[in-house]
Amino acid sequence: STLILPGDELPMNEAYEIRERLEHELDLVIDGGHCRIEPTTVVDITNDSPRIIRQGGQIDHPLDEYLQE
Repeated sequence: STLILPGDELPMNEAYEIRERLEHELDLVIDGGHCRIEPTTVVDITNDSPRIIRQGGQIDHPLDEYLQE
């Protein structure tokens, strides 16, 4: 996934960049390989009803039928 921090103009899309910038704030960074620099969808799954926190660039999302805003 991409990550853009406050004050940055461009998002980071490499796990090593994210780890270097946030290494004292994160317990784990999972490197899923290279991803494009496009907005990603962020879903909160911390309770029984998942909800979209940020809608990514994809219009028809494969999870739409499972998620309710």
